[in-house]
Amino acid sequence: MKSRVLASLLLCSATLLSTTVPAVAAVTTATPTPTNQIPNRQLLPNPFSNISFESGKPIDTTGQFKTMTPSGAPKIMSDDSIDGKVVSFDGRSAYQLPVANAQYDKLKNGMSIEAFFKYDSKGSTTGEHDIFSNQQSGGLGLGLEGNKLTFYAHVGGGYKQPNTPLKTDKWLHAVGVIDKQAGKVKLYVNGKLVDEKNRNWRFKISSGEQHQHFVLGGDSTNGGVESLMTGLVKSARLYDHVLSADEVKNLNTSAQTAVHHDKQVAQAFESRLVGAGDIVGGHTYSLNVHTRQMGKGDIDQLGYDVTYDPGRFSFVSADQTLGGKQTTVTETAPGHLHIDSSASFSEAGFRDFAKTRLARIKLRAKTVKAGTSEKAIIKFGNATASMAGAPVTGLKMQQDGQQAVQIHGMATLDYNGDGIIGAGDIALAPADKKAEVAHKAVIRPYKHVIVLTTDGGGNPWDPKGMYYTTGRDPKWTTDPNVLAKRKKHLHHDIVQ
Repeated sequence: MKSRVLASLLLCSATLLSTTVPAVAAVTTATPTPTNQIPNRQLLPNPFSNISFESGKPIDTTGQFKTMTPSGAPKIMSDDSIDGKVVSFDGRSAYQLPVANAQYDKLKNGMSIEAFFKYDSKGSTTGEHDIFSNQQSGGLGLGLEGNKLTFYAHVGGGYKQPNTPLKTDKWLHAVGVIDKQAGKVKLYVNGKLVDEKNRNWRFKISSGEQHQHFVLGGDSTNGGVESLMTGLVKSARLYDHVLSADEVKNLNTSAQTAVHHDKQVAQAFESRLVGAGDIVGGHTYSLNVHTRQMGKGDIDQLGYDVTYDPGRFSFVSADQTLGGKQTTVTETAPGHLHIDSSASFSEAGFRDFAKTRLARIKLRAKTVKAGTSEKAIIKFGNATASMAGAPVTGLKMQQDGQQAVQIHGMATLDYNGDGIIGAGDIALAPADKKAEVAHKAVIRPYKHVIVLTTDGGGNPWDPKGMYYTTGRDPKWTTDPNVLAKRKKHLHHDIVQ
């Protein structure tokens, strides 16, 4: 990315989850309306600048930007998707808004930037394209880069870039916040915090007099504009203070009332539990929970339950969540976990492990009597989804079976819990037990080694079948012709 100063972008994205089978299902219920009442104008925060097009020309109603010079041919117009006037940018046009040093000074100790826009899917999303920005070796701005809606803020010696996937052809409300006191750079989309970055505070403005201008519809460069956008902008604002989460929510609610919402689409999902088929009692079992979307859609919040017998497992923790804080795993009762996510779901197959894993759940297997084993079942429960805060009915989600786990009793002398009494147990045994362990241990020679591989879920080689594919999505097969392909004798000479 290049160095810049200020960009503000407002994003209105709504995507939600559904439960049952692959296919994109159109929601037939009415378009969701905001759950909160429209905030009174007097309750909305006072902007430092407020760019409006309602008069048929660009005007800053606060008087901060007295000059707005067009570059190319931006067009102020009406659009069927929204009330009032908007400005249309064609990827070759923008407005320049000159900034004085005294105005920069009022923004240095904490500020916010807002934009309400709709990016055209026919426009370029390759590289960087900005909505409202002033960056060059400093500064900040709202824009997109590589299909990611991004807030650029030059603080602590470099750019911090909270971001989220961009939804085109949708009215999006985006707010970028530089919070000096909290040490955070935040990006809100449609009233929700979608990403934040920590930083050591020192905000640097765009350097050089030739760069001292904000750009609506792009970014600043030497006396001109660059990184131009394609789409519509309804409004753009700057604030000389840090907006609170409630203020951002109210601004979004107010902005969205002007939108004539299109019919929303609830995409279908597929979920799968992936883990090993065996565990020794008393040890930690890792369960990977995967979800992918079956096509594009507007579901932006998905939740479902994962259940198990609390007499077999206890919850330890969860990590490797999709989207970081956008996915949470909560134990609502013993044996009952609830997963909730507002992250961006991938359409990739489950083979792309990192793209589809929603979370890794760690469970402690309860102890089982030595020499015995017990079967445990882990399965999915209720699934719910929403779009822009409105519940989705008829959620389509394909849930791929359940995870069966055999919990084995740990032998008295099996100190490392691997199911075999061996050299490792001798090392771990207390001094008064080492001789007994050594007597029982199977010390295997390491001149000849048999290697049995495991699959991505940790399941060992199975003589009865295997996962096999000639393409991208492996399927379980017991075809003897396929199984014969793995019978190769490998000889390794290992130095003693």
